Formats: sequence, C-alpha cells, structure tokens
Amino acid sequence: MSESARIVAEIAERLDELESIKKYSAGDLVARLNAVNATVPRAFPVLISLLRGNTEAVCCSFNVMAHSRGLTKQAIHFEWVQMLEALDTHFPSLAGAIRDVRHMALASEDQLSHADAMRATREASGAESLP
Repeated sequence: MSESARIVAEIAERLDELESIKKYSAGDLVARLNAVNATVPRAFPVLISLLRGNTEAVCCSFNVMAHSRGLTKQAIHFEWVQMLEALDTHFPSLAGAIRDVRHMALASEDQLSHADAMRATREASGAESLP
C-alpha cells in the first residue's frame, strides 16, 4: 500500500469514528474543509496545521512570513484578511482564536519594530548604543 493510500485510509477511519459519534458530522467537516480550500486555497494548509494543534503559522510575525515567501508585509496581511473571512464563515470559533493570537503577535511585532527603529535612529545619529 502506498503512503498516500495509507494516509487516506487513516483519514477515512477517523471520519468514520466522527460519524459514529454524531451523524453527518464527518460530511459536514469535509464540506467545510472543502469550502475553505475552494474559497482561499492558501488558508487550507494553515487550517489543517491549526486543527492538528500547530499554532506556529499563526504566531509567526507578518515580517517573517513576508521575508520567507518573498512578499511584502502588506501582501501577507491581505492574505490573512481573506483567510479569516473564509474561516469566519466555516470555522467561526477558530477564526476568533486566530484573531486573538494574531493580535498578541502583532503587539509583539510592533514593539520589536519600534525598538529596531529607535536603535537605527541612535546608530544613524552616532549616539552610543545601550546594552
């Protein structure tokens, strides 16, 4: 059995378990996952990571995401707005949690950006750097 077939079998087994807990819940989950993928394909891998418990993609700063993908911070922000709109429709509680985590990450990012700007200004003016 190929690796892909083995993974699909595992997913089918878990969906069957979900269906036995609550009728139509597996189909509903698959439909919602498909809707997110059809609406904002870039959101699908992030959603899967989050549903597995991996919050790294959400906690990462827009600056880091932009740098790693060769995009601007504004482009990353636009993607996140689209992603959250899709999640609001299909996974509203998850979208709310993402907003909370992003808000904390943004606050941290802004503090770092301000500190970097102050350091650059001091260095440009020839002022002595603080440890």
